[in-house]
Amino acid sequence: MNAAEVPCAPIQTIDQVFAAPQVGHRDMLVEVEHPTAGSVRMAGIPVKFSATPASVRLPPPLLGQHTNEVLSSWLGINNDEIAVLKGKKVI
Repeated sequence: MNAAEVPCAPIQTIDQVFAAPQVGHRDMLVEVEHPTAGSVRMAGIPVKFSATPASVRLPPPLLGQHTNEVLSSWLGINNDEIAVLKGKKVI
């Protein structure tokens, strides 16, 4: 591929990717405290802006953690309707 000037690179495992020095320099591996899993390592914010730096502030949510909030605020479903959906095991 190189001889034919085709862009290519080796495929790395996740362990190899996160062991690369550039990953550390760019803060691409962060640790957060998770309520049930303890300390969790996860990918950091890939885009870096000097004037408005981003950060990982929360761990990944638990399964269903934001269901009520999404259904009520985004879809306008009231608590009684949510209770019916839960009762029918839709959610």
